[in-house]
Amino acid sequence: MKNFNIIDLFEEEELTETSNGEYNTICPSCGLQGGRTQGFHLFPDTNMAYCHSTGKNFNILETAALKLKIINCVEGRDSGEKGTPLKGELFTQTLDLIKEKYGEDFYYNLAEGLGLNIIEKFMDIEYDKDGSILKKTISIDKVADYIISKHNIKTVEGTKDESIYIYEDGIWTRKGRGLITAETEKLLRSAARNNIVKEILEKIKRKTKEDKEDFDIEPSNLTCYNNGVLDFNDIENIKFIPHDKKYNFKTKIPVTYKKDADCPLIKKFIKETFYECDVPQVQEWIGFHNLKPYLFKKAVICTGPKNTGKTVFLNLLSRYVGEKNIAGLSLQKISQGKTFDLLTLKNKFANIHDDLSSKDLFDGGGFKMAVGDGEITGEHKFGDYERFRNTAKMTFACNKIPPVKEVDDDAYFDRWLIWIIEKVVPSEERDTDLINKLTTEEELSGLLNWGLNGLSRLFKEKSFSNERTSEENKDMMVQNSNTLAKFAAERLRFAAGEKITKDDMYNLYCDFCNEQIPKLAPVTKRKVGDNLHNIASYILDSREGKYRYWGNVKWVECSDVSDAPQNNMRNILGNDKNIIYNISPCVTSVTENKTNKKHGNTIKRKKSAREVQFLEAKECQNIKANCTVEEVLDWIKSNPGKTITDFYAALGDGSFKFLAELIKANKVKQENNMLELIA
Repeated sequence: MKNFNIIDLFEEEELTETSNGEYNTICPSCGLQGGRTQGFHLFPDTNMAYCHSTGKNFNILETAALKLKIINCVEGRDSGEKGTPLKGELFTQTLDLIKEKYGEDFYYNLAEGLGLNIIEKFMDIEYDKDGSILKKTISIDKVADYIISKHNIKTVEGTKDESIYIYEDGIWTRKGRGLITAETEKLLRSAARNNIVKEILEKIKRKTKEDKEDFDIEPSNLTCYNNGVLDFNDIENIKFIPHDKKYNFKTKIPVTYKKDADCPLIKKFIKETFYECDVPQVQEWIGFHNLKPYLFKKAVICTGPKNTGKTVFLNLLSRYVGEKNIAGLSLQKISQGKTFDLLTLKNKFANIHDDLSSKDLFDGGGFKMAVGDGEITGEHKFGDYERFRNTAKMTFACNKIPPVKEVDDDAYFDRWLIWIIEKVVPSEERDTDLINKLTTEEELSGLLNWGLNGLSRLFKEKSFSNERTSEENKDMMVQNSNTLAKFAAERLRFAAGEKITKDDMYNLYCDFCNEQIPKLAPVTKRKVGDNLHNIASYILDSREGKYRYWGNVKWVECSDVSDAPQNNMRNILGNDKNIIYNISPCVTSVTENKTNKKHGNTIKRKKSAREVQFLEAKECQNIKANCTVEEVLDWIKSNPGKTITDFYAALGDGSFKFLAELIKANKVKQENNMLELIA
């Protein structure tokens, strides 16, 4: 006998070793009978046992039967007695229970050590007319049927490389090929030659065929977890149901559902990391990951300096969703839309990418398709093309948001939830083990419950809390990705007739970049010259002799809400899309009714600071794109007493250049927001 011993039938704490290397324990059958506390003696060298209470002897198989309560100790053998109490069904029952309790390796080694020829049950035997055995051969069908009866196996057609799945712990995993070969090796031992194993594998594949389209169907309202399934069919009455292979789940969230679990450490971390107005979005975003379908067309980008908790949050989300359920494509790769890359998104709960590059996006179309519940084409390596709907919720983190070339793409900017994370944790306060403290089983179970509350609110309101408009997102993202835009928004203001030389402006810009925490890298002087008047269209690119300067602009020492571009330019320029505005990440809001375009119902939505301050901007929606200097003069002459807001609403933002020139030439004057011709 090899690789097993009689003492392996007992737990270590059940055994007391004697001085001669033998062991005493309590008899598995009679316990303390006979007044002995250690009434059962084990002999490891011979794999025998002796019960002091009954005076009976047992071999290893009979001892196992005692442990499994199949026989009792009075049924053992006297010294020198042959035979065994394990006969017929008792023998088979003992072997089956040994395999179940002690594992297959122990079972097969025991069978081999006892000289049991278990391989014969998988053989076809030919006899002659006298009943003598002529030939024994391995029965491929018997082995295949045995393995199929023991495991849930499906072989999925529809791909060039057929995939063999097995069902375990609530999900179907692509481990079938390895399991079948290992199982065949255990059953047949030395008879498991390569050609036999291959034939058995092919036989099982043919017997377990499943159409790929059928196998890919999973109930969209159900999600699998460690200990069961949550049914989201009624979001206000979520049900917890048992695992079932019929659901065809390929993945699960590795969290244990506990109805009353809480996550105090995670809540504390989120409260300390995010702005208060963003916390409801964070809760809803975590809850959103419990559903596979991408029902809300949003993605998250966390931006801010290093050591602010961005990476810890992404790691927390990753451990909650499960590493196997996550893709890691960058925003640039998603936008490029290469089929090999995009296939990694299939059947994932999340796409999480930390430390996003600030490299420009030339096209946001691939991103919009991934977030917009559209079909994506992926390509298997050396295999088929496949169309699928993306389910991976997009979460990114960066120090600087990558700019997109097409800045007028409202659909792109509308898809973002932007979280500004800027509280830097001092080095002496950083906890290198924080992520492990946040991701204990109890904390993650609590996070599931907390997220489900957010998910319920998300469905009730049919939008994320405190959503910004696409224009506000654009302003924030352009400023974040463009140091010149940030500079113009925070330090430059419209001032008719005032000017700053180009050398002074560039020096002010460089100083501004150097003052930021962390410091920003300024662009070249040439790029400032090429782009500043495009970023802030009220600025005029002018020259007087050999001096070049920027006109209609003044410098302010620091960003002040009362002096922000919303206050001194919105009233002037209406909806000029070339102006970059300084948007606070958290704003005081009022409530208005708004029709949600995606769902067609009326919900309550908080107005942004910009909307609160500039309700009159709604009157300037249909301004013309351009005009002439003659039209400017005619309008002012024909509309005495009209405000400058009326002027831009009538003539459009292109009229600004001409008005500035007329004011400079003393042909028009502006006083108290009123325009008047100078005689």
